[in-house]
Amino acid sequence: ECMNGGGLYLKDGSSRAIIRNVNRSRDQIVDEHIAVRGCFFNGNRFKQPGAHPEREPYGNNQVADGSFITGFEFLGVNYLTIEDVTLWNVRSFGAIIGNASRIAIRNATVDHGAPPDIDREYLQTDGLHFKGPLQYVTIDNVRFRTGDDALAFNADDMRTDDLTIRNEFGPHVRHGPILDVTVSNMQLMDSLYGVRFLSSKQ
Repeated sequence: ECMNGGGLYLKDGSSRAIIRNVNRSRDQIVDEHIAVRGCFFNGNRFKQPGAHPEREPYGNNQVADGSFITGFEFLGVNYLTIEDVTLWNVRSFGAIIGNASRIAIRNATVDHGAPPDIDREYLQTDGLHFKGPLQYVTIDNVRFRTGDDALAFNADDMRTDDLTIRNEFGPHVRHGPILDVTVSNMQLMDSLYGVRFLSSKQ
């Protein structure tokens, strides 16, 4: 919890999430009862090099194992609360959340930090990106300025409906159904897509 305008700044060359759960997993859930409140998070976007320079000038948003460089990375969690936070200038997603249940997100802003005339450099900058399996998600009073999806609910996607085959989102992400989601009071300040649902078989 941050007070009086406090927050975190991602050091140059960190190339990882600002905050992530300790036991990231696509199959098991060890980490429970996590709360993040009242903070401003600066992802220091352009000082976080990806592992794929051949994808420049855009799309180089992943580390060597395929994990995306995000603000929050919560993979394999129960009872996650995020409220009164701002995620700014993050390399890719404001947050990626998967293999999780009982998620509450309130009073949150995700802003990619670009100038008004953004270009393709800001593609693949989602606001809140969800992967299956996922159940019981409540999102209320959120604002987005993103170069891609504001909210992405992706039960399965990329080039396969089984994300464990090529680890295209890293070794901690898989596919699965997304159930019981409520979204209210969402403001799109600017985004390529508002809400994206992707599911081949899930």
